[in-house]
Amino acid sequence: ANTRKYNSSAWRYSITGSAVGSYLTTLKYVACDMSWADGAAYSDWSGLRPMTELEFEKACRGDQVAVNGEYAWGTAGIASSAYSLSNAGSTSEGIATNYSTTVGNARYANTVGYITGPVRVGIFAANGSNTGRVSAGASYWGIMELSGNLFERIVSIVNLMGRSFTGVHGDGLLDSNGNANPSNWPSFDAEGAGFRGGHFNANNSELRVSDRYYSGATDPGRFGSTGFRAVRS
Repeated sequence: ANTRKYNSSAWRYSITGSAVGSYLTTLKYVACDMSWADGAAYSDWSGLRPMTELEFEKACRGDQVAVNGEYAWGTAGIASSAYSLSNAGSTSEGIATNYSTTVGNARYANTVGYITGPVRVGIFAANGSNTGRVSAGASYWGIMELSGNLFERIVSIVNLMGRSFTGVHGDGLLDSNGNANPSNWPSFDAEGAGFRGGHFNANNSELRVSDRYYSGATDPGRFGSTGFRAVRS
């Protein structure tokens, strides 16, 4: 618990607490940042595992043929005007202005506006003007915000450590320091891990399904721009 504890008011996370294991947030519906070690530890503890960058692309594209320059919603069109929020910080936080009904909606540098951090998970699908997968910013499988909002931490195929990953699931147990310890996972120092999908301050090119600019970037830090999704075979 001492390794994983987190107290932050930056980037809309509003996580507070002083006693280990006792923490609160006023923005519990907003996507949360974490380090590679944080996400891997949660995955191990919960019987899940990290996803690979190839699985990231499949999560976006499904069984469809690749589209040149596509984002997670399957087209190359993306909203480009700054959003504003309605009911900010609430369970119904939504996009008040510049929601697109014709191209994909996503949180990135062009749309970030005054919103200093990620937004509520599923915010684009919940909009009253949503016309389907594209405007919702949804993947083939309906997964939200694979392009934008927060980076996805992935197992990279760039280096040997990442290519040694066998997909074994977590067993519910962590090591004595609170870190994940399944064999052949990238370790807590993030060697073998990378980033895909872009984030709320990224350029639009980083949000593209096949963009791999940061796929081999080894960085163990806990940043306001990086999230984590755990998966299971």
